[in-house]
Amino acid sequence: MNLKQFWKDSILNTNKASFILIVLPYIGFNWQELYHSPYFSFQSFTYLVFILIFIEVVSKYVIYKTGSRIGTILLITSTLIFFYGNYPVDPIFNFFNKNWGFIFRGRDIVIFLTLVLIIFQYLITKLNGVKIKYFNVFLLIFSLVSFSSNHSPNKNVHFSINRNYNNLLKGQKNIQEPVKPIILIIADEYSSPDNLYSLVKDSTLYDFSNKLKNEHWIVRNSSNSLETSTIHSIRSIFNFNQSYDTNFKYLNMESIGARLLKKSLLIDSIYKKQIDFINYGIFDINDKKAYSQLYIYPKSFAEQFLLYTTYLFAKRSSINFHGKRLSGKNEIIMEHNKYFISNINDLIENTPKNTFIYLHLFMPHAPLQYEPEFKRKELKNLNDYIEYWKFSNKKLQEVLNRLTKNNKLRIIFTGDHGLRGMPTNPNQTFTAYYGFDSLAIKNINSVQDVGILINESFK
Repeated sequence: MNLKQFWKDSILNTNKASFILIVLPYIGFNWQELYHSPYFSFQSFTYLVFILIFIEVVSKYVIYKTGSRIGTILLITSTLIFFYGNYPVDPIFNFFNKNWGFIFRGRDIVIFLTLVLIIFQYLITKLNGVKIKYFNVFLLIFSLVSFSSNHSPNKNVHFSINRNYNNLLKGQKNIQEPVKPIILIIADEYSSPDNLYSLVKDSTLYDFSNKLKNEHWIVRNSSNSLETSTIHSIRSIFNFNQSYDTNFKYLNMESIGARLLKKSLLIDSIYKKQIDFINYGIFDINDKKAYSQLYIYPKSFAEQFLLYTTYLFAKRSSINFHGKRLSGKNEIIMEHNKYFISNINDLIENTPKNTFIYLHLFMPHAPLQYEPEFKRKELKNLNDYIEYWKFSNKKLQEVLNRLTKNNKLRIIFTGDHGLRGMPTNPNQTFTAYYGFDSLAIKNINSVQDVGILINESFK
C-alpha cells in the first residue's frame, strides 16, 4: 500500500466524500448541549474526535482500495441517515396520519428515506469529483453557520441538591399503624376537578373524588403543583422538593437526569433504612431502570453525542411488551398504561412491608388513547381532555379498589401537574391518600412535598 498516495488521493482530496464533513453540522447544531453536558470532559471529547477521525480514514481507505462508486453512495447515505434520519420521522408520520389516516411506521420511514437517497444519488449524479467537491463546500459552509447560530441559555446554572427540609409532623407524636408498603401512583397531567368544574360546571367531575372519600381516602380536589413539567415535578418529588430552589426550573433534562435521578435523595435515604425500591416508572432512578423509558435522556457522554441521531428512534422503538414490537412513542404509552392497569395488583401482591413502589401512568395525558375501549382522539379542545379524563378515572377507580381491598398498602395517588395548553390552571392537580396520618398530610403544601412524606413514613 502506498500511504503517501492514499493520503494525497483520498485524505487531502476535497473531491472525495468525507464522513467528518457530513457529521460536522450535526456537531455544530448540538455543540452547546454537548459542551454543557454534565458528562462533558476534554478527555471524552478527545476520544470522540479520535473515533470520528478513525471512521473517516477507514471509510476513505475502503473506497480508495475498491474504487467503488457504490461505496461512496453508501457512505453518504448511511452517515446522513444515522445522524439526521431521526428529524424527518415525526413530520412524515404526522403528515400521512393526519391527511390520510395512514400509519407510516417510523422504521419504514427510515427505510424509505434510505432508498430514496441511494436512488437519488445513483440516478442524478455519477458522484464524480466535481459534484463531491460542491457537496463538501456546502457542508463546510453549513457547518460554520451551525456553530455560529447555535446558542443554549441557562446551561450553567448554580444549583444545590443538599437543601434541608422540615419534618412534616413538626414534633407531633407519630402514632402509626403496623408498617405497610407505600405505593406512589403518578397520573400524568391530571387536572384538578375544582379547576375543571370552574370552567364547565359539570358536577359529575367529582364522582371519582367522592367515591374515594367513601372508601376512607383523604382527598384534595385542588392540589398545588410547583412544576408544570413532568420531568421537573418527578425529580423534585424524589429530592425533597427541589422546587424551592429558584434555579431548579432552569436545569436541562441532562443535568436533572445525571444529578437528581441517578442520585435521588429520597431513594438514598430509604436505602439507609433498609427499604427496597421498585421502579415501575418512566425514568431511571438511582440503580433502578425505568420500566418504560418514555423520556429519552443521555446517561453518558456517548449517549449525549448520539442523542439526536436515529439512535434515539431505535432506542425508543426497542421497547417490547410481551413480544409485541411497538412502532412509536404513542403506542408505547398506551401499552404501558394498559399493562399496569391490568397487572399492578399481581405485580405487588406479595410485596414485603419494607418496600416503596413508584408507578407512573401516562394518563390522562395525551395521547388520548386506550384501544379498544377508548378510540384515539386528538386533543383539540377541553371537552376531548375531559372525556378521556373521565375514562381514566374509571380505569383508575378499578385499580385503586383492588389495591385497597385487603388494606395492605399505603397509597399516594397524585397528578404531577395539571393540564397545559388549555384555559385550565396547569399548577392545579388532584391528590388522594390512603392509610396515612392525617396530621402529616395537613402539612403538605404541594405535590412536590410527597417525597418528604414517604421518607418520614418509613422509620
